[in-house]
Amino acid sequence: MPSTVYFGSARQSRLSADETLPAKLDLILKRLNLKDRVNKETVAVKMHLGGNLGYTTVHPLFVRKIVQVIKDGGGKPFVTDSPWAVATAAERGYTAETLGCPLYPVGGPDEK
Repeated sequence: MPSTVYFGSARQSRLSADETLPAKLDLILKRLNLKDRVNKETVAVKMHLGGNLGYTTVHPLFVRKIVQVIKDGGGKPFVTDSPWAVATAAERGYTAETLGCPLYPVGGPDEK
């Protein structure tokens, strides 16, 4: 059975808020029915948070939108990556405040 791939083009046909990538992500998240899948679940959002001078990561705005959908569905999200990436994530804009959930290294808060 083939997988379904959802795609939101960065191209805009007109200057309008509903043509932006964040708005297109909202449409994709609705089609995924993510809210129905996460009720009372702890949900790991595995990311590449960058490291050192790494900047080719997913912007915190997009991560926050995903986190919010998980929370709206009754889930408990957290963002995770390698310990060294989480330790320096704030330097690249990834904080609990900007994402709307905690960040933990892959081994958990105590690396156990």
